[in-house]
Amino acid sequence: LLLALAVHVRSVMLPYLQTEREEPADEEFQSDDSVSVRGLAIPVDPRRRSLRLPWLVTATFVAAAVATVWQRPSRLFGSSGPRGQTASESDTEELWFNPHPGHHDKWGNYVADTWDHFQMPVCDEGPKEGETKEVEDPDTGETVTKPVEKTPAQKACVRHKQIAQNFHQQQIRNHWAFVNRRKQVAALHKWQGEHRCAAQIVNVDFLSKVGWQDYSGKESAAHCQRACTKNGHCNGFSWNKWGCWLKEYANSSMTYFEVAEKEGTYSGYPCHKNATDYPWITKEVDKHTLPQPPEPQPAANASMLCTELVLPYSSEIDLVLFQYKRKISIFACQNYVVYSSQLMYLDAGLTTRKINSSQLCESGGQWDTALNTDTFMAFWRAVILDADYLSVNWIIKVDPDTVWFPDRLVPLLRKQEQADLMEEPGVYLNNCGQGMHGPIEVLSQNAVRALALNSEKCFQSMIHWGDWQWGEDMWVDQCFMNTAHSHRVYENKLLAEDHCIKWWGWDSCYAKDRVAFHPFKNVWKYKQCVEHALKVSTPPTVK
Repeated sequence: LLLALAVHVRSVMLPYLQTEREEPADEEFQSDDSVSVRGLAIPVDPRRRSLRLPWLVTATFVAAAVATVWQRPSRLFGSSGPRGQTASESDTEELWFNPHPGHHDKWGNYVADTWDHFQMPVCDEGPKEGETKEVEDPDTGETVTKPVEKTPAQKACVRHKQIAQNFHQQQIRNHWAFVNRRKQVAALHKWQGEHRCAAQIVNVDFLSKVGWQDYSGKESAAHCQRACTKNGHCNGFSWNKWGCWLKEYANSSMTYFEVAEKEGTYSGYPCHKNATDYPWITKEVDKHTLPQPPEPQPAANASMLCTELVLPYSSEIDLVLFQYKRKISIFACQNYVVYSSQLMYLDAGLTTRKINSSQLCESGGQWDTALNTDTFMAFWRAVILDADYLSVNWIIKVDPDTVWFPDRLVPLLRKQEQADLMEEPGVYLNNCGQGMHGPIEVLSQNAVRALALNSEKCFQSMIHWGDWQWGEDMWVDQCFMNTAHSHRVYENKLLAEDHCIKWWGWDSCYAKDRVAFHPFKNVWKYKQCVEHALKVSTPPTVK
């Protein structure tokens, strides 16, 4: 294909290149045998025009033939390919092309090949290295000892088992590296709590004539804030992906810095020098045990508390700010809260509420998905302690990259209220036939109460598998179904997403009967989805 393209380009451009400096042509050249380039009529040899198409067709066939020979060398080279491999060797190279295929356990359930339950390939390795056998020499008739050779398939088996072994060992190393990093970040977040750190200001740079770079704070704005606190000369800091800058007041009369908008920069002031006690949960059973909830309270029909959990210093910040300025997503609700592991001033009137979590998770478990249960249990802990949910009938948790429209959700909520499912143990909506998915979770007030009251029992019931193998969405779903026994209502109009309910063109977001679409990881894609959806319906602000 490249050869054909090159020939075609040459045949088209050669006349132009040869006559680039010619004077403007006379009118007699303005005919079918001339081309116009930058206003110049350039004569073209008719023979060149007539030969262009045959050259292109010929080059295309040649390129196709070369590709065919390369893909199927045995058709022309017999049993041996151009790289000296036999046909059987070439075929066996594809046996374990993917060293991460997953497997089925003894009960027939699919399990991903992750660090803690990896299944090695099963194949015939053949004789061991150095193994011999006695054979009769055809020339002398004597019995001689010869090494037993492996077949090509057996050699391939050995190679691919080694690939799988190396892959698994790398998974184990990555896991323990993650565990150590999570401990370090959790220690930093706990330190921030002990020193009562103020909010970091997003997309703002502190202006100062006196400043210097501190490499100990380059990893994140949280690290930079700690570096500033520990430096006696630091009055403020600014951090972005290029590093951490500590800043000092120009004179002793200053109490704050002048600021300038700067995208991707986080600025703030040092924390308190003296530490105080700050609770931080470390035991897994305590992480999964939610606080005792207050008694349920009456609320208006279809009233919602809309929430998001945003990852600091990530593209999710841009998504949340876009939503806030457009008054869409959770900001189309009358009641909304943004949570994060960092206290951040996002915009006028919008500051995150903090959860006590590193907010780091690794991929793994049964489905090789994000193992984020402990992070979201910290989120639900904050929701319960804040108690805002007691003033509404429904609590909506959405991911920042979920496009959704609260007004489309209202009819579904009213349907559950009319079905008398609101009393204890409450009701929640399932958005996927395979089980509840996390992009949008819809829980009644009493369902949140049931989750809190039964969280420890759920942890104990899933301690041998689900606690370590599932993400928050599946863990909560199983907790509701098997322990809390909240009403589970499947709504196939609730979510269209890449990992469950989808169809060709679903991500164009023109389906006006869908409440939510997921995922849209950047502002441009998110905005495009919103604009398409608004063409078919204009959502009002809902209460």
